Amino acid sequence: MARYTLMSKDREVLDFEYDAEIHAVLRIIERKDVGFAPPALIDPQGTITRRNLNDWWASRAIPVSRQQFQSLRDQLGVADTRELTERSRALSLTDRYWVREEGDDASWADVNFFDNGFDEELGLVTLGQDSTIRPSFCSPNASLAGDLRKKWTMRGGRVVLMKAASGAFGQEPYNEVAATALMRRILDPGEYVEYGLVEEAGRTYSACESMVTGNLELIPAADLLRSAPGLKNTTGMRRLTDTLGRFGVPDPGHALSKMLAVDYLLGNFDRHYNNFGILRDSDDHSIARFAPIYDTGSSLWMDQIRLEAPVDWENQVRPFDGENLRPGDLLRRLPNLSWLDPAKLDGFDAELAGILARNPLMPPARIEAIAGEVSRRMATLSAQAGGGGRRIVSLTRNPAERSPEPPGASRPAAAARSHVPAPREPGGSRPPSR
Repeated sequence: MARYTLMSKDREVLDFEYDAEIHAVLRIIERKDVGFAPPALIDPQGTITRRNLNDWWASRAIPVSRQQFQSLRDQLGVADTRELTERSRALSLTDRYWVREEGDDASWADVNFFDNGFDEELGLVTLGQDSTIRPSFCSPNASLAGDLRKKWTMRGGRVVLMKAASGAFGQEPYNEVAATALMRRILDPGEYVEYGLVEEAGRTYSACESMVTGNLELIPAADLLRSAPGLKNTTGMRRLTDTLGRFGVPDPGHALSKMLAVDYLLGNFDRHYNNFGILRDSDDHSIARFAPIYDTGSSLWMDQIRLEAPVDWENQVRPFDGENLRPGDLLRRLPNLSWLDPAKLDGFDAELAGILARNPLMPPARIEAIAGEVSRRMATLSAQAGGGGRRIVSLTRNPAERSPEPPGASRPAAAARSHVPAPREPGGSRPPSR
């Protein structure tokens, strides 16, 4: 048995007893400065529970849904990835929480990865690269969530997250760059995370700088909703906007409208409560803002192989509890589109085709089909935003008439000539607000 103190920087939040054999919290010994506890620990009655503490602890570990999870465990020689959490003090690069074992006199300044840097060897393993030595488990990559292979690394003196591709077409990195190109057009600087492409060890990854700088910490919407009082019978957009408002987010419906409009245009099927949230100050919990939009790689129909039948385009999104919304349903949930200037969408379908054409695994017919569907969604969203008379030219035929070519087919000249502005590399210029 071990005794730990949950810390928020140098504040002692609570003491708990922990069994390292079963990787679980046995009991909460003493509650201290609970006002600085992670929101995920607090139930709707305002009580910190052992169950919530165990759930939060498990969320700090690499999930079993991670690509190549078994080989990752074998390579690291662990039976349970919570062992990594234990040996890394549960430190993260998304917030300021950690645990200190009884008898340890370390301070936040001694241990945090923001100021002290970190050993990057574990990141080679979590990204699926080769590591020649047994890595140190004291790394932010020990607590990096998500299904894709990924790693935190340092590039140009800045903390950068790199993510791998998956599936037959390896679309995710290019999708992130395409999402960045779209959001540059229609959103304000600081409202989205900028992704670029990075080549490393013969593979292409998406890469973005950390949005968590200074005293900011990221709180996922799932954690906020867990502690929201009196909202159990309220669902959908109302429940979400009420909860965000209670945590001090100004005009949450406006921010959600922007995020969901982007998801509609790109066919994002993986927007859930754990991949959006808020940024807040870790010292006084004042709200900075709705977090910049991030994690849009699971989009552009990357999970569909043929893209021939109309049903192939009916992606379902799940931004709210218990709801799987088709594209038209999602449009009807948008609070308002008064912020959108439809003219800024003109030409995005061609820009998108050029970005996807950089992917050597993407058949030209697939690029054409995806750009055409996005073009149609641009026209629909434009009409709903008040630009009903605007005509956005499609690059393609009707989706049901398409026949994707196999990987390796030659590209049409138009796609090959498409001009794609080079995405800004992580470590380059960025908006002052980020």
